[in-house]
Amino acid sequence: MTRIRYRDLTIEQRLFVCNGCGGKGGIKVPSFVWNTACHHHDFNYWLGWREQDREKADGQFLSEMRREIRSDAHWIRWPHLYAIAQAYYWAVRIKGSGYFHLGDREQTLEDLIMQMQANEPKRSGMKFTGKPCAPCDERVMG
Repeated sequence: MTRIRYRDLTIEQRLFVCNGCGGKGGIKVPSFVWNTACHHHDFNYWLGWREQDREKADGQFLSEMRREIRSDAHWIRWPHLYAIAQAYYWAVRIKGSGYFHLGDREQTLEDLIMQMQANEPKRSGMKFTGKPCAPCDERVMG
């Protein structure tokens, strides 16, 4: 089994796992300046495993939102955005458990490939292999 990191995902895999701010299939909320934090949080929820991993994912989410505020927003907006980030943090702590993969282990690259294959429209026998083709970042059909 191959442990997977967000930075190793292809664009297509990121689109499959991440949906931005708000629960997948649920309410979409504005992302303000923290799109990256939302995507990393989505990925960590997809990875899942134990409740302590969920707590860690939520803590990282808040830290990343704060970091993105400091780097991307004008300082005059910081207090307002910090308050919103704190609200987002509490929203995922209170309501996010249904979106977290609670399982007997962390999900792997193999899990992701199987999930993508199961959700892929049938296309004349072509199958997703999960391997990027060089030099592009597109999937290989076979």
